[in-house]
Amino acid sequence: MKRRRSWLFVPGDSERKLAKGPSTGADVLILDIEDSVSPARKPVARAMIREYLESAERGGAPLWVRINGLHTPWWEEDADAAMAGGADGIVLPKPRSPADVFAVAGRMDGREGGERESPARILALAGETARGLMSLHEYRPGLPRLAALSWGSEDLGTDVGALRRRRPDGSLLPLYEVARALTLAAATVAGVDAIEAVYADFRNLDGFRRFTEEALEMGYAGGAAIHPDQVAVLNDVFTPSEAQLAEAREIVAAFEQSGETGVMSIGGRMVDQPHLAQARKLLRRFA
Repeated sequence: MKRRRSWLFVPGDSERKLAKGPSTGADVLILDIEDSVSPARKPVARAMIREYLESAERGGAPLWVRINGLHTPWWEEDADAAMAGGADGIVLPKPRSPADVFAVAGRMDGREGGERESPARILALAGETARGLMSLHEYRPGLPRLAALSWGSEDLGTDVGALRRRRPDGSLLPLYEVARALTLAAATVAGVDAIEAVYADFRNLDGFRRFTEEALEMGYAGGAAIHPDQVAVLNDVFTPSEAQLAEAREIVAAFEQSGETGVMSIGGRMVDQPHLAQARKLLRRFA
């Protein structure tokens, strides 16, 4: 499995930024037709992204496309262009419920070329609106093409008419703390990765690091970036140390050798089935 620690948004109508994307070190590049592109330039971005996808050398960072939401008249053309270009995945903004995931997956079916290493997947930004937030409990295992869930404080704040999203000390206000937690819970129920939301103050790298470290501690698998300078922070925070990987291997090996043992002592501490599950999850991501 390829690492997906850092997901960098790249405006789809900027030739310069598209060209710079592969050199940023991001694990995934999200070619954007939505928020970073004005309505007048969406056809331009769509054409540029398709050309970029068709001409790009594969083997580096996977190329995903953020289409416009299903509440807009553009999403079908966006999805068609992404699939025609061979995108590795589609980022679905502002889904109202899992029904929107089904709709996009259905659009992708039949438009996917036969010579692919793996099917294109979907990252649903499920916690970007109040309606989407209230539908997070509907996400279940087996949703077609779904690979990850995320949320967004900027869009959610706009939707509810918030004057600000954070307290003066930088911590999230209650609504956004809830959205962050529920997105993580929904991703866990659905059996997919939880990807942390963007941090808008891209010049505040210290604040971004604290936000990212908290996401890791909560259980998030990676995070989104809106500026290349944020990528290194994401990659650093979401990369386990060699000591952590060694401990995970030791736990898995010990349980495999013990057979049916439910709990044991490893390195002077008691380890049980939840520790085993956590170790296996870590090794799947970074084996």
